[in-house]
Amino acid sequence: VAQYAVDHISVDYKKNALRLAKSYVKNINISNQALYDQLVSENGEGFTPEEAQYAMKHLDR
Repeated sequence: VAQYAVDHISVDYKKNALRLAKSYVKNINISNQALYDQLVSENGEGFTPEEAQYAMKHLDR
């Protein structure tokens, strides 16, 4: 059952990055650069630059 789940999971990392970016903006005062850095940081969220750029582009600020 677990292997079936792994084989058939569909994850949209760009949308996940956007969801987290919205959460950061809603809950803390953060600059665009700090938000981007948090999204791509290995010690932060670990998104790729492309995923983080998608989030920044689609963030309503």
